[in-house]
Amino acid sequence: MGRPLVLLAAIAAGCILAATAGATKHRPYQRVTLFSDSVGASLGWDSTAKQVIEQGNRVRFELHPCGRLTQPGCISPPPPSVLSVVRTLGRRIGPTVILFVGYNDDPATYRSGIPGVVKALRKRGVEHVLWLTLQPIYQQYVDINHAIWGASRRYRRIM
Repeated sequence: MGRPLVLLAAIAAGCILAATAGATKHRPYQRVTLFSDSVGASLGWDSTAKQVIEQGNRVRFELHPCGRLTQPGCISPPPPSVLSVVRTLGRRIGPTVILFVGYNDDPATYRSGIPGVVKALRKRGVEHVLWLTLQPIYQQYVDINHAIWGASRRYRRIM
């Protein structure tokens, strides 16, 4: 399955998780914020895919080509980091976040940035974080996946 299809499936699963977490019969739409680098930025060009993801949710798309976790992006002008957007959004971020960034990050910087991002999310009321791993085609992506898996064991909000 291609990366866009895997991304769409993972995001849809996250949205379903958000919509059903503690669900009641008449639960209102869930607020979900989706962070992605260029892999997910393609959703900005596909209205059908966006509609699938938005079904049953109020989704804020933070899709930044060349985006990074804690540092400004790698193109000019640099897109904001996930951390800076989280700080800017405050409580508007909503209770559920989907993170799919890392392809443009250095593994050591990514690993050391995870605690700050988790703290910022918690401070802004985020209850659930669906943190997607990367396709392990290069060693740096494998290293970032290990950092994500380690964080999922350390922080109860990360799935």
